[in-house]
Parts: sequence; structure tokens; C-alpha cells
Amino acid sequence: MATQTVNGCESLWATIQTVVVATPTAPVVSPLSLCQGQPAPVPLTGNGQNLLWRSGTGSGDNVASITTPPTAKPDTLRYAVTQQIGGCISPVATLTVIVRKAPDAPNVITPVSFCIGTQASVLGATGTIVRWYTQADRSGQFYGVLVPPTEKAGDFAYFATQLDANNCESQTNRVDVRIKPRPTAVLPRDTAVYRYDSLRVQIGLTGDAPWRVTLWDSRTLTATQSPLIVGVKPLQTSEFAVKEIANGCGLGSTNRALKVTILEPLAVSLTAEPLWLNAYPNPTTGDLSVEWSAESGQPARLQITALNGLSVFDRLLRGTGQRQTERIRLTNLPGGIYLLQLSTETSTATKRIVKQ
Repeated sequence: MATQTVNGCESLWATIQTVVVATPTAPVVSPLSLCQGQPAPVPLTGNGQNLLWRSGTGSGDNVASITTPPTAKPDTLRYAVTQQIGGCISPVATLTVIVRKAPDAPNVITPVSFCIGTQASVLGATGTIVRWYTQADRSGQFYGVLVPPTEKAGDFAYFATQLDANNCESQTNRVDVRIKPRPTAVLPRDTAVYRYDSLRVQIGLTGDAPWRVTLWDSRTLTATQSPLIVGVKPLQTSEFAVKEIANGCGLGSTNRALKVTILEPLAVSLTAEPLWLNAYPNPTTGDLSVEWSAESGQPARLQITALNGLSVFDRLLRGTGQRQTERIRLTNLPGGIYLLQLSTETSTATKRIVKQ
């Protein structure tokens, strides 16, 4: 009750009614358990009205707008929360967020390889509960076991994680898988050589080494690198084909045969005297063997000149009526075409030489 007095006169009584409201109870919260690296629920939740969150146990900064508690490392985090009903604020409730350490990535067997078109085995990993992914970011479907497909040759990667007793998932560990193709043998394009010349046949090999190659003459060679180089010296136009190519993935395939056409040597005899000239290997990378013959007792001159007329070799000889051999070193000469010439007083023989 209340009155007022003015000039000694007191007013009538006025009634003042006071309502005392009970303090609201603290909001209800439940402890939250998260795994390291796992996003937290957004936002933090509790049962109450007009919730106000603070970090720590109540004296920290206002975090009413918090989106995600940090989970980058193991930790125990606490957040204080009150509710406000009317003008009354409740006692503080504390929400505990436990960030559990993620398990280590599982041990894996890597790299592994399989042949194309064969049945691959299960990829190996040691862990509690292993999950397999085809993407490094763990997006998409996961598998409890994984058998890689082998329909296509190439290099592929798969990723394994493990779960612990708290259902926390580890980071990934990568497994590299190679699906090996079947081998092939590829012969070069058709070519031509002069009679008595040798030829280095380069056979391109694909697939994984080592290879087992059966040649046109039924010889079987083992190669550890590509190309496989085989020397031939055909005396007539011939075809050369690889009979069989195989490696650890079994038999492979070959392309067409190589056709080698024989050309007659560029030798010119001015008379009927027995003057003869040949050289091998041609092409050569350095050493050159020159076979020649001239009439017995006849002086002869053996020369090698570049196409510009520059002499790079000159030697005086004497014929015996029999074949003779001169060995000439061309290692220091630049690559190109040179003319080999054997001449006597009455005749001349010329041959083209290729220096590689």
C-alpha cells in the first residue's frame, strides 16, 4: 500500500501488487563426443529458451554465434550455456565436448600389380575395421574389401582407412595398383639395303620387361629393354617377322612382317678386269671393313671423299688377284654420306657409305 502527502493532506491508499517469478532452471545439455577431424553439429544444442553460450565455464566470451567447435586435434572443450525467460536468467549449465584422437592410418601392401584380364586378389591392409575408397578425399562409396578391376591396363590408386572402438576414422593410406598390359612386338617400316650390307633391325617392345622374343629364324632371345636390336644380312629380298612375344603376362601380339629389299651395289667397272669392292657394316657408326680385289700386281688407290669433294681417307694398295680387307676407322667423321672409291689405271669401282 502507498499514499502521498501534499500540503499536509494525505491521499487515499493505492495498492501495489508485486509478482515474484521463480528463477528458470539451467538448460539441459548432453556431453558431445567427436572424432578428431570430424565436423561438429551446427549449432550447439540444448533444451531451453533464448540460449546464450559462452566459452569455458561461464566467464568466457559470448559464443552464441559459434558454428563448429574445433576438432583438428584431440581436446576436451567446455561451453557454458544459460537460458533467459522474461528478464530472468538461469544458472549456468556446462556442455563438455570431447574430441577423441583419430586412429593411425592402416598399414597397407603397396605397390601391387596384376596382368590385364586376370583375376586380381584382395588389396591388403592391416587395421581394426578397414574401409576402402576410390577417392583420396573419402567421397563416394566405401568397401569393406576391394578387388581392383583388371579390364583396363594402367596405373590406379586406392585408399584405405580404419575405424577404432569409438567409430573414429583414420586418415587414408594409398595403395598403388598397376594393371600390366600384354606384350607387343613392333617391327619398323619396310626398308632396302645393298647386297652384302648388314641391317640393324630395331624391334619395339611394349608391356613390362623382361620379354621372351622368338625371331624369324626360331632363335629365342630374352630382352630387358626396348628396342631389341637384331642384326641381319640378307642376300636376297626377304621378310622378317617375330614369331612369338611373351612376358610375365603371357603371350602377346606382333605387327606385320618387315620386308627388306636388296639393291645391287653401286659398283661400276670400266673394263672387264677383275675389280671388286664391298664395305660393311653400312650404315656404320665408326669402324668400316672394306673388301676389295684387283688384278695381281696392279697398283690400286682406295679413297673416301665427302659429297663436297673433300678427301677424308686415301691409301695406295696393290692387287693380288684375291680378296683383301682394309679396316678403316671413321669414328671422328661427322654423320653423312661419303663415297668409297677403288681405282686402278684402267677401272674404277664406287660405293656409297652412310656414317651415322
